[in-house]
Amino acid sequence: MQEFIKINREDTVAVALKPLSKGSTVVADQNTVVLKEDIPQGHKFAVCQMPEGAPVIKYGWLPGRSGPGTGCISTM
Repeated sequence: MQEFIKINREDTVAVALKPLSKGSTVVADQNTVVLKEDIPQGHKFAVCQMPEGAPVIKYGWLPGRSGPGTGCISTM
């Protein structure tokens, strides 16, 4: 079973299709990510380094910007 979905090549986040465990390695395009926390099914996670305030691109559109701390995303 596929673990996550990343629709658009410009996406900076992917959506977990099943629960993903802290410490798991995920390869999305050219980026390899080690998860720093558990990701519940249906939740998004960064697939690249994202400083606070960086645009979050999901499904090719901008639903928000990254918040303070790893994996935090604030909606617009």
